[in-house]
This record gives sequence, C-alpha cells and structure tokens, in this order.
Amino acid sequence: KEAKGVPLQQECTQIENEMSSSSSLMASASITSDETASSILIKFVMFSILFSANHGAVVSCLSLATARLGDLGTAQNSVLYLSYTLSALFGSTYVIKTYGPGKSIILGMTIYCIYTASYVVATAIPSIKEVAVITGGLIGGIGGGFLWTA
Repeated sequence: KEAKGVPLQQECTQIENEMSSSSSLMASASITSDETASSILIKFVMFSILFSANHGAVVSCLSLATARLGDLGTAQNSVLYLSYTLSALFGSTYVIKTYGPGKSIILGMTIYCIYTASYVVATAIPSIKEVAVITGGLIGGIGGGFLWTA
C-alpha cells in the first residue's frame, strides 16, 4: 500500500472513521419507541399464526392427496411440484421485485388457499373432480413458487 503513496497507518485511520460513522448511523436507526416495538411484535405474531395455519392446510392436502384420490392425487402432486419449480425459477423474482417480499408472501399464501379450496370443489362436485384437482395443483404450485422464494 505504501508503494502507491498511501501510508498504511493513514488507510487504517480512514477505515476506522468510516466504521464509526456507519455504526452511529445504525444506532440512530434502531427502534426507540415502545409503540413501534410492540406493533412489530404484533405483526410478527399474526404473521406466524397465519403462515402456520396456511402451511398446515397445504401440507395436509399434500398428505391426503394420494390417500383419498389415488392416482389422481399422485398426478396432482406432480403438477403441483412442476408448477412450483417453474414458478420459483422463472416468475417469482419478477413478482418479488414488483410487489416486494411482504406482499409476495401474502400473494403466495392467498394462491395456496385456492389450492386447498380445489379439494372442497372436487369433493362437492364429483363430476369435475379431475379438472378441479389438477387445476388446483397448477395454481398452488405457482403460489408456492412466490411464497417460498420471497
């Protein structure tokens, strides 16, 4: 470093000054209000509860698909995972950049609800069971791609 004309001691001093100014900036951005901290906690708890309920519903459908629907459930799971993979690889980054991670998670969870609703439709209207379940798997995979990438 000294060969370039900048003494090593001077460079170390400059780095220390930059680090101290960035740490004071971070300290000023920290949470100082109890109201802000409590609102963050409430949002975190609500998100945790809603995400857990959503995930539990989806995992239950995955488990019951082959048990209740046999080969149709296997086909549905295949469509779900294929659309999930394609969505995560090719579509989710655009959605996350456009809407942000928070709204993308909400969008993914909402689309997952459509996936679980496809089982209700398949049970209520047996004449369209195949279409409902395969379409639900396709839509659910897209939602999963958004959710798990965000």
